[in-house]
Amino acid sequence: HKYALFVLTALDPDDPEFVRQLLRPAEIKEDVNLMSHKKRVSLILKSDLFRKELEEVIQSQMKSGEFPGLSTSLLSLQHISDMFVSAPGKQPSSGGGFSKGGGVIPINDLRGGTVAAYPRNERMLRCKLASVHRLIDLFGWSTNIYTSVTVRISRNHEHFLIKPLGLLYHEVTASSLLRVDSKGEVWDGGSTILGINLSGWLLHSSVFASRPDIRCIIHLDTPATIAISCMKSGLLPICQEAMILGEVSYFADYNPISMPMSGAPAHSLSYGSSDNGDFSHFVTTALMEQRDKVHEALGPTARIFFVRGRGLFALGESVEETWHYATNAVVACETQLLLASL
Repeated sequence: HKYALFVLTALDPDDPEFVRQLLRPAEIKEDVNLMSHKKRVSLILKSDLFRKELEEVIQSQMKSGEFPGLSTSLLSLQHISDMFVSAPGKQPSSGGGFSKGGGVIPINDLRGGTVAAYPRNERMLRCKLASVHRLIDLFGWSTNIYTSVTVRISRNHEHFLIKPLGLLYHEVTASSLLRVDSKGEVWDGGSTILGINLSGWLLHSSVFASRPDIRCIIHLDTPATIAISCMKSGLLPICQEAMILGEVSYFADYNPISMPMSGAPAHSLSYGSSDNGDFSHFVTTALMEQRDKVHEALGPTARIFFVRGRGLFALGESVEETWHYATNAVVACETQLLLASL
């Protein structure tokens, strides 16, 4: 009763502030509360005390080795700490990726005329694919420039998006992605003058041709995934992440296709020119031979495809689903190797 009496006496119906709060729509109140919450979070993230405590937790866990399975998560947390609360002029700590500090390159750099050049669906896929490249670098899985993440733009047209050969994973943007066909011919060169890793693309193309239901492929060749791809036992169902993956396929007889020597890089050759007719025939023949082998090894339902010596290929009907399978597969591989060392 005393509390109710206090509330009634504290509320003055003639107070303009009280009337304004009373008449304010619920959506506005929610936005104001959210802005206040974001402001508090921002102040915490930028505080020196929070940064110091976060660094101490990360360093102590990584040094103790008490939870070795959390190494990837701790590395990601360290990167996030560097991105959000690093002091001006301080270089972020290096992880498994190639990014070594400096400014963050925007993912969606489609501006002006480039926006109108692509349909809305392709613009969205470009941003998603560039984001996946950043995540791979953030998790420390970008071990070289030769692996690729690819996506099928449409089921009606056999065109795909792939990063240019030469860009590091943290440098990939929406506009820099190339649009290629199943043979690797570039239809849209993006914002760079770089070509593609044709030998690597032919393997992606073979998977897409064998599985029309697949729209995205993530290739990861971390030490753990390469080790599992070379084991006779393959990936064992010994943890929850491995069970989530379901059926897993293996390709043990993969031999990289050696591109013939030419005056220009293989990825920059034009298939329409008469001078490169022999090369075009070579690519077509190699692609057909590899497709038959991949189709036989892959199967109709597998979402994880191990290629001996090349790591794993995560497959999905969307970029999000593919990332889900890729992350679980990496954790499963790391867990199996940890158990094997006991």
